[in-house]
Amino acid sequence: MRPVLRTRVFHFALLAGAILLTPTMVSADTYGSKLGLGFMLGNPLGGNIKGWVNDNQAIDGGIGLGFLGGEHLQVHATYLWHFDAVNEPSVDMKFYTGVGPALDIKENRKIPTYLYLRVSAGLNFTFQKLKENGAPIDFFVEAAPLFGKGVKVDANLGARYWF
Repeated sequence: MRPVLRTRVFHFALLAGAILLTPTMVSADTYGSKLGLGFMLGNPLGGNIKGWVNDNQAIDGGIGLGFLGGEHLQVHATYLWHFDAVNEPSVDMKFYTGVGPALDIKENRKIPTYLYLRVSAGLNFTFQKLKENGAPIDFFVEAAPLFGKGVKVDANLGARYWF
C-alpha cells in the first residue's frame, strides 16, 4: 500500500471509529432515543449520525461529498454543546456549537488529504406532532468554518431519524 494511501486509510479509520463508538457513550436522548441517523444537504452532501454523551452534549459525525474548494470526500466528527433556544409544547429548538476534526480526501494523488479544525454552530428542531405520529425525526441547520489549508465554510440543512 502506498504511504499516502495508508495515511488516508488511517485517518479515515480513526474518524470512522470515533463516529461508530458514539452509541456506547450516550445518556441523553431525542424523542426517547439515543442515536440519530440521517442526511445533510449542502456542503458536504451526505450522511449524518449523532449520539448523546450527556443531557447537553453530543457527538455528531458526517461523511459526504464536498464541492467548495474542489470536489472531495469529507469526513468530520464534532463534539457539540447544546443550549435551549425555544422550549414550547409543540417545538423544542436548541442552539448548539461545537468543535472537531474534518478530513478532505481528494482523488488526485498529487494533492494530499487535508486535516481541518471544524467549528460549528447551528439550530436543532424537534416537533411534538412528529413524535405523536410515530415519526421521531429532528431537523437541523448548521454553518461551520473549517481552518486548515486556508479557510472554508460548510453549510447544511439536514434531518435525522432517531432509533
